[in-house]
Amino acid sequence: MRRFRSIVISGNPKSGKSSLSSMLSGAYGWRKISIGDMWRERWRKAYPNGDVSFESYWGSTSMEDNQNINAIAKEEFEKGEVVADSRFCQYLDSGICLLVFLTADVSIRAQRASVDGEYKGRDVKDIERILNGREEDEVRIGKELFGTDYRDPKFFHLVLNTGLMSKEDEFRAVDCIMRGQMPSGPLERS
Repeated sequence: MRRFRSIVISGNPKSGKSSLSSMLSGAYGWRKISIGDMWRERWRKAYPNGDVSFESYWGSTSMEDNQNINAIAKEEFEKGEVVADSRFCQYLDSGICLLVFLTADVSIRAQRASVDGEYKGRDVKDIERILNGREEDEVRIGKELFGTDYRDPKFFHLVLNTGLMSKEDEFRAVDCIMRGQMPSGPLERS
């Protein structure tokens, strides 16, 4: 029997939230929800030609927009059987949702981002600057919404440094908690 009804993964930009969410969703047969994807969908509708960057769009969203999207997400998470990728978790019931935070050094996150998606082929130092800017915006918005820094470990059951772990070990750490167990054996560096 699983202790938590949903898993919500937060973390720094490009720390591996989507990858881990997909692995867990597939393994459990649970719905996957991504707040980042919800924002990107809104951005694409507002700027179909991409004439405004996603970072600029997201950084300019209103507190009301953020409150609304978080309220929608909370309702879905608390229904259960959801694996979610959501920046802000501090407003969620930690008895219902397993709250996981992913982090890695910005240089590692930028290197990952340079080989896929919207940053593919860009200079790694430029990506680092963009990721640091996104994180600053996320901290600012989180403080305005909840009065706290979303990265504070006190909000999470589990904090993982994805720069030091394989995807399989990240999955295993979360899965063990979901099963009420402690991981056995060392978690290896990737």
